[in-house]
Amino acid sequence: MACRSGTRGSAPVVATRIVSLSPPMTETLFALGAGSQLVGRSDFCLRPEAALALPRAGTTAAPVLEAVVALRPDLVITERTALAHSDGLSRISSLRELPWLTLEDVVASTRTLGVLSGHVDAAERLAQRLQAELSRPEPATGPRVLLVIAYGPRLTEIAYARPNSLHGNALAAAGARNAVSQGITGTPLLSLQAVVELDPDGVVLLAAPGSGTESELKSAWSALTTLQAVRRGHVAVLGGPDVLSTGPSILDLVKQLRAVLEGWSP
Repeated sequence: MACRSGTRGSAPVVATRIVSLSPPMTETLFALGAGSQLVGRSDFCLRPEAALALPRAGTTAAPVLEAVVALRPDLVITERTALAHSDGLSRISSLRELPWLTLEDVVASTRTLGVLSGHVDAAERLAQRLQAELSRPEPATGPRVLLVIAYGPRLTEIAYARPNSLHGNALAAAGARNAVSQGITGTPLLSLQAVVELDPDGVVLLAAPGSGTESELKSAWSALTTLQAVRRGHVAVLGGPDVLSTGPSILDLVKQLRAVLEGWSP
């Protein structure tokens, strides 16, 4: 199979027909220069634009086995999650389930993708850049920012980026403190009352596809006049396919967040 190591001292076999059922791994492989080795992608892959031309093969949780078989891969890659459907895939091809949750996961898995695809040097450069950019400690005196994952204008349960997440790392790297100071392992959701009690200095909404226009999202928050962020006009919306990515484009999000914070500076 294509991804077994050879005998001791030999180079690992490089995969030439890869099906990626993980959007951030697809994005990473393109960033490493391995885009031409991809023959199939997850239904949810949006980045880079070139990935959209690849045939779809389902998702990590629900792979379309017939589609995967038709693509004749020598490697299938998925994220290591409790929802992964690995039994059927492992009978079709070499299968690698890689962790992609914490910064440590992403850095290590980026290096692994470099080995599997034969782009070790590019992977090492990217891994070092991710580590350097996203491991910056949270500033002691930066603004307290609530980083919201906005799925629509309704403010019932509010999804946010927890500190112990890649997006939490991005917020710290941009120079802000997370308004939610404690990391959690469960679903990161806040009630409206909890947001009022947090009273963040600023709110940044990461607009998911189909969540509404910038004016619609901002309008929903403008009614919360008890929040100092609203009174100061420190509510921003960042949109596009990049903002929710946990692939290499999260480094671009750091720049966007930093620009927002600079705009809020007195």
